[in-house]
Amino acid sequence: LKGDIMLKCYHKKYRSATRDVIFHLQFHTGAIQGHGLVFGKEDLDNASKDDRFPDYGKVELVFPGTPEKIQGYEDLQNDYGVIVDYNTSDPLIRWDSYV
Repeated sequence: LKGDIMLKCYHKKYRSATRDVIFHLQFHTGAIQGHGLVFGKEDLDNASKDDRFPDYGKVELVFPGTPEKIQGYEDLQNDYGVIVDYNTSDPLIRWDSYV
């Protein structure tokens, strides 16, 4: 990744063809110092004014310089309550991803 980045996170509604934006954020890769960036609730568009997003909530982005795991981050994983749906055949999930 290089340049301006915009990241949007959605909540897909169960059994529906719609979704809600949970938050979005924007940054430039020139702002990355070391291996990552951390955005608190106040930095996240939509979430900053949403009572459903916890005040202590944050988004941490980790950028390795190589495909290998970053030393000290080997055990990094989502909280047990975070469920990731990898069903990439669903057009609702993939419609605006530029991978």
